[in-house]
Amino acid sequence: MRKTSLSLFCTFAVLLFLIPAASHAESIDGTSIYVTSVFDGEPAQYANFADITATRVNAGVFSDWMVGADSGTNLTFIPGTDNGDQRTRNVFDLNFSGDQLYNNFSSSDTLSLTFQLDPGLVFNTNYMAITIAKDTQVPSSSVNDGTLTLNIDGLDQLAGNGGQLQLIFDVEPQGFDAVPEPSTLLLGLPVFAMIFFAFRRRGVAQGL
Repeated sequence: MRKTSLSLFCTFAVLLFLIPAASHAESIDGTSIYVTSVFDGEPAQYANFADITATRVNAGVFSDWMVGADSGTNLTFIPGTDNGDQRTRNVFDLNFSGDQLYNNFSSSDTLSLTFQLDPGLVFNTNYMAITIAKDTQVPSSSVNDGTLTLNIDGLDQLAGNGGQLQLIFDVEPQGFDAVPEPSTLLLGLPVFAMIFFAFRRRGVAQGL
């Protein structure tokens, strides 16, 4: 009975040791995000949002759909705060001006935006959501490690109204989930020692 209890305890402890560490949410503060824009299938255009240390607003960076001098159509990145394993809530805003003189989209217009994080960072898909889709279509999306793509079909807006698309998201170090925390490693060492001595004792008792 004692051996059985010991074996069950060891098995349970090993299972605990093998549970991956929790995700670690980080801020984009101080990082850069490289943005690629494709409007209506035209050649791609690029803009680098470098050193995002505060609310970063860029207007007019994509000449094919940010038309004229109106700054009401812009891309905004707002860094969150490092919160360990809690949600960080970095924010991306895509804002469309209500001035149709500069931005008069139709229902056939499409826009694809791709965000590339700094090397070593990836998007945490557990904490990512569209929170505002005002007078624009909710995009489809895809994530590949440090690359996020938003595809918006139909940019037609209500006459006289501006539009907004807001995404909240977390980033984390690449490969973080695959590596147990140091404290978990230390807890695992006694477990393996117990298993080793348990099997060695059993072998001695059986004359092996």
